[in-house]
Amino acid sequence: VNEALLRLSLAEPAQSRDDIIKRMKELLVISDREMLSNLARALVVWSDGTDGAPEATMKAAVLLFQKENDLPIEVVVFLTKWQREDIYPILEKLWLHDALKWEDVFMKSGPKAETWIIPHLSKGDNPQRISAARIAARVGSEAAIEALKQAKNETTNLELQTSFQNAIDAIEHR
Repeated sequence: VNEALLRLSLAEPAQSRDDIIKRMKELLVISDREMLSNLARALVVWSDGTDGAPEATMKAAVLLFQKENDLPIEVVVFLTKWQREDIYPILEKLWLHDALKWEDVFMKSGPKAETWIIPHLSKGDNPQRISAARIAARVGSEAAIEALKQAKNETTNLELQTSFQNAIDAIEHR
């Protein structure tokens, strides 16, 4: 099954799309970590977001996260692609555990990431705050600029100040 899912992730969605999606949603219910990862890889290609796959994947992701306190990156990428609000609290926890691993996923998830990143500009360890600034630079709006300015004024760390200013400049130049 995993090999078939990997082949599907490389195939152009064409014939039998509805049947394939239906079968993948059935597999989500019984998936282990590896299968969930492979399903997400295939679903990112095959799902149109309105077929129930994001909802079914979210259910499987929550169960796996409750068991392992971790998720395959492919699962989070798929769920943020369809802007699943309920993935963001999990993504925040994953990012707090390993900011560098999850930073790119946050960036690519779009404007919804801003709400989750802004609080971390002024709290946390320096690498997390710098990561939050990079994410804000990519997805931030006027709200992020205000938070970045405040965080910049509250710190004496030159590296943080530079990161915050770079993020402000990036947002203003978009």
